[in-house]
Amino acid sequence: MAVILFFCLLFITNMSAFWMPENGWAAQFLFIAIITDFLSGGVFPLDILPLAFQKVLYSTPFPYLLFFPLQVYLGKIAGLEIIRGLATAFTWVFILFMTVKFIWAKGLRRYSAEGR
Repeated sequence: MAVILFFCLLFITNMSAFWMPENGWAAQFLFIAIITDFLSGGVFPLDILPLAFQKVLYSTPFPYLLFFPLQVYLGKIAGLEIIRGLATAFTWVFILFMTVKFIWAKGLRRYSAEGR
């Protein structure tokens, strides 16, 4: 699940190449990768954050990339909480997949190739 979420997030980011000049997308990609690493729990565990911020963060797809799977693996989350987390992750997969389809269609209309 986390791999699909990560793929969709990066694919959406990379599709900005349809609209950005050739040299502008790399900085944006790096920025998104760093933000994703922080918000997914790759730099520090998300449970050290204030509870209000945790609730907001859990409504985004980022904790389901790394923090949630690790918590399940370590046995800190069990039962109904796992089902709730997986349902939220599936919802984000659906939302991001629909976003990918929409941006891809818009990008193909914008795309132009030079040469043969």
